[in-house]
Amino acid sequence: MQGSRSTLRNAFLNPLETVGWRSLENCGDLGAVGLVDTGIDADHTGLASKRLEVITQRSPDRQASSKRHGTAIATLLLGDGVFPGLTPKAQIVAVDAFHSQNGTDQIDTFDLVSAMDTLVERGVAVINLSLAGSSNEVLDAEGKRAQARGVIVVAASGNDGAAVKPRYPAAYPWAIAATAVDRNLVVYKRAVRGPHIRLAAPGVDLALRDGDGKLRQHTGTSFAAPFVAARLAMVHLGKQTRRADAAGPPPPADDLDSARTAEASVAALSSQAIDLGEPGKDTVYGDGLVQFGSACRSATSATR
Repeated sequence: MQGSRSTLRNAFLNPLETVGWRSLENCGDLGAVGLVDTGIDADHTGLASKRLEVITQRSPDRQASSKRHGTAIATLLLGDGVFPGLTPKAQIVAVDAFHSQNGTDQIDTFDLVSAMDTLVERGVAVINLSLAGSSNEVLDAEGKRAQARGVIVVAASGNDGAAVKPRYPAAYPWAIAATAVDRNLVVYKRAVRGPHIRLAAPGVDLALRDGDGKLRQHTGTSFAAPFVAARLAMVHLGKQTRRADAAGPPPPADDLDSARTAEASVAALSSQAIDLGEPGKDTVYGDGLVQFGSACRSATSATR
């Protein structure tokens, strides 16, 4: 997950410009994006009046997690009051499934799988997993189930260093592994590498406001993953036949068709990425820097 600091130094101040983001006023309803993370500060001024639902779902004997990490991910997507947010009109369904243990936020495989299952049943188009750990057969099975249902899962590659073996769920074939770059488009020095890396996005020294309005810098592949998840949601939602419905489960859909549509969405996004590092796909940056470009462009919107 990696951490944050309150003293601004060499902050990445223009991440939206870096990925070619622009106003989403032509996007209309962006539907639902799912998160599995820590708690979220519902009193954060940037999240007021936004379409945010937080579901607490962890083992009953576990102590509640902190809210810093989950809040940062939520404000990346919805805005912090000044930063506009990657998908400010989206409905965010966040599952608070982490727990606090020995001063750190952790998640059990059972709670992670249960949270993913909840989001799949809610019909979200994309699930953001800003977390990394070891492999697990049960988690792998849940990810394959989500993929078969046409749900795209974006996962942080992990912050354990370039020399370690791939971390999960990012290294599973069903996950879209996101790595982080700094303001100079250089990969985060602690980012995990490997042939599974799919896309890169800003994730070093991102400046976001806490609930009290104080700027804090956030670093780690955790913070790159929402850029990829947001962009995939824009590509995928217009084609997705299932929609999240707070009043009940989503309507049935042709799972095979949904899965093929998801694969096409990912392929399209990879083809639009800006190549970084060695020519072509590589183990550091994957297919390159994610680009928003023509996301949600309508017939009347301006072209680049």
